[in-house]
Amino acid sequence: MLPFSWNKVEVLIRDPDGADLSFVDLPGIIQHHSTDTEVVPFVKKLTELYIKNKNTLIVVTVPMTDDFENQGAFELATQADPKGLRTIGVGTKPDMLTPRNTSSLDKWKLILEGTSSNLRHGYYCVKLPTDKDREAGHSRSKLEALEKTFHRRTEPWKSLNNKSRLGMRNFVENTSRLLIGLIENNLPDIKKRVDTILDTDKRLLSRLPELFTADNPIAVILLRAAAFCKALRGTITGTRKKDFIHKNQARYEVFKNEIKKTTPNLQWSGTRTALAVPPAPPSRASSATKPAPLGPSYVDDVQETVRTHRTWELPGYVPFEATKDIILQHIEHWEDPLTRCFNDISKNTSDLIHSLVREPEYFGRFSKLVSFVE
Repeated sequence: MLPFSWNKVEVLIRDPDGADLSFVDLPGIIQHHSTDTEVVPFVKKLTELYIKNKNTLIVVTVPMTDDFENQGAFELATQADPKGLRTIGVGTKPDMLTPRNTSSLDKWKLILEGTSSNLRHGYYCVKLPTDKDREAGHSRSKLEALEKTFHRRTEPWKSLNNKSRLGMRNFVENTSRLLIGLIENNLPDIKKRVDTILDTDKRLLSRLPELFTADNPIAVILLRAAAFCKALRGTITGTRKKDFIHKNQARYEVFKNEIKKTTPNLQWSGTRTALAVPPAPPSRASSATKPAPLGPSYVDDVQETVRTHRTWELPGYVPFEATKDIILQHIEHWEDPLTRCFNDISKNTSDLIHSLVREPEYFGRFSKLVSFVE
């Protein structure tokens, strides 16, 4: 089980009184993981992916008990937004600062008043509901009232001159206005990207076939079957497309050259290393046995084959069985190239049929009909 992944969970919240915003809650930037060294760079890449969009505001949340200057999130935000046009800081858990934390309280008061802020759009201070508040099931208005009461009664927040930096409602409203301004500034770029996406979708839509309607499905199927047969016949005869014929002709040329290699190599003088009575023609039952390799045929070998088959023929007459024997010694080498050629042509034909079946013009628009025809 991975601690983080590229997947995301989207929650759509409809609220007539809420702001029209989309928040992406990213994991906090960590410097070390006890069990998996890949987690740290993964979280960094995940964060960089989401904050690089120019129409995205970067909200860096910092617990007020921590030192905000040492937060790794600010470093990533600065890289993605060097001018600080999209970065906002939010201090959380102000109730964790006790009156004894005078240094931290004074520092945050100056930050919220804008006198020592390191961000162009400054910081906000929010107090989120505690576990006890959530368990009580308070309404949103009640939770807002509790947050306002805290800021109104607690130092140094109640002494701030600018109260617009306090509370979740102020943060959301100001962020909404900032986001709208950001989008308006980027409208030309947004329009350009939308136009590009629209053109792409239009091209894809133009490739879709027209809406199909049929009052008589049987007639439609018969017409498509007839058109399919005509296309198949035209492709095989070459009146429709030439690619199929050219591909097969090239394969037949290879087959022809392989057969030519079995042509008898007749030599005038010499003798085979082992002369024996020529074997009987191979039968289907013994076709698995490889024929003897072809070599040169000498005059003495031919004469010996004729002598072997001669009985009471007239002088000078060559028995047909001798001729047949000599021919079969070479023809028996045709089976392998013939089988390979047949298999290749069969595959080409099968591919052609499957391709035609799947064309929208014939059966391709109806998946069940394609399965049935195939």
